[in-house]
Amino acid sequence: MKLKSIYTFFCLSLFAANVFAVGGAEMTLGQELRSCANDREMLRQKIADSRDAISFTLAPDVSEWEEGSGEKKLNVTAPGTLKELLGEEMLTVESLTLTGTLSESDVTTLWQASLNGKLAVINLTDATIEENRIADSAFWHAEDQIVDDNGSGFVSIWYPKLKTIKFPETLEEIGKDAFSYCHALEEITLPSALREIGKYCFYNCTSLSNPALNFPEGITEIHEGTFQYCQKLAGEVSFPSSLRKIENFAFYSTRFTDIHFSEGLEEIGMQALIGCYNLKSIVFPASLKKLGEESCGNWISLEKAYCAASVPPVCEGNPFGDGMQTPILYVPEGTASLYAVAPGWDFFKTIIDTEPIPGASLNGISKTDLIPDSRVFNLNGIEITEPEIGKIYIKGGKLIKF
Repeated sequence: MKLKSIYTFFCLSLFAANVFAVGGAEMTLGQELRSCANDREMLRQKIADSRDAISFTLAPDVSEWEEGSGEKKLNVTAPGTLKELLGEEMLTVESLTLTGTLSESDVTTLWQASLNGKLAVINLTDATIEENRIADSAFWHAEDQIVDDNGSGFVSIWYPKLKTIKFPETLEEIGKDAFSYCHALEEITLPSALREIGKYCFYNCTSLSNPALNFPEGITEIHEGTFQYCQKLAGEVSFPSSLRKIENFAFYSTRFTDIHFSEGLEEIGMQALIGCYNLKSIVFPASLKKLGEESCGNWISLEKAYCAASVPPVCEGNPFGDGMQTPILYVPEGTASLYAVAPGWDFFKTIIDTEPIPGASLNGISKTDLIPDSRVFNLNGIEITEPEIGKIYIKGGKLIKF
């Protein structure tokens, strides 16, 4: 028996059947969506455009009358055998810890156990996956998860029961859309070997709520839409020194309260971090070169912003959007006049180039670490004995250009 959300019943009382005419034949909304399952960009847009006729529903449990079998530990001795190893427990196991080597088909088995069964917790810490990669759309199979609602013109998108996943320590890549629409997913761990997270990988994971999200060294870009609509990401996020670019919409509508950029970041894309309502202060590194349109929009609680770049980064439109009050901008000594006339940065009505930098914002350096005043540090907190002319350093608790 299909499970239906209250929202779906509400919609049924308000709308008539919704059908599409394609090539002379009528198609339901579900058929229309499934017909473009192989075009992820188009499908994502169609789902967004049809949101009033779609409800996201926890997938029905085909073994709902059977008691869950709790936690299970398995060693996958041969890739591709997980389904056989699980046997009848595939639909009843609730928590699964695996060792050994998994194939792409084994990861598909995990998705099936989470969609059709009871699997909510997956621990792969001591396992490996062939090619050290999780495939594109590993936990998002539109053709199976988009379901017509009895010909009404409305559809349900079933999402798996996955709540927690610990990735293998050796994992290097997570593919595009790998966990899109995993609405039950609450917590992930990003392994130190990880180097690539695909576009829209955790798109619309509306329950994802890691108190701290730490990206490992080696990641150079956070791609478009990777954590878009993850509204419960409301804690701390830390980026590595290897990161060069945060692409458009990467963290659209997240709610981070602490953002830690490292020296090395050069670009933040359009609406990449829009929506961090409770963020009170931010430090942009000296390496920053470009801010996209509304990249920092709706930071309505922002009180102080620090930019260590001696040349104001290029701004596309107004990176800070509407809704902010009048935060203070702190910049390197002698650069206030440059920022005051720089497009985008002229949004700030008060620009100061004489105040000390708050210690907690520069990778843990505090003012007490900067005694005596003659000591000089780079922006990663490393003491420098021979500062280079033209670069920005910390001296006496202030950003100083030598």
